[in-house]
Amino acid sequence: MYDGHGGTGCANFLKERLHHFIIKEHSFPKNPEHALRRGFEMAEKEFMEKCQSRTNKQILDRSGSCALVVLIVENMCYVANVGDSRAILSMYLCFRV
Repeated sequence: MYDGHGGTGCANFLKERLHHFIIKEHSFPKNPEHALRRGFEMAEKEFMEKCQSRTNKQILDRSGSCALVVLIVENMCYVANVGDSRAILSMYLCFRV
């Protein structure tokens, strides 16, 4: 989930690219926590480079985004957030007798 502010550029970029940064990280899937951290770092770096004009270093897109990511690897669920977005995990089990 991406909660963009100041425009949709950053949220759309994350929607399209963040998962690629995470799963292409060399530590994925052995160390999902590291892959999530590095994925966010690499996404931020690429977005900032994309937003700056090459000729005069003017920032072309001033949007930003909070992010909430859920990553399931085998039987583990990893939740990561940047900014003020938070998640609550709830399980509802229904048994038939």
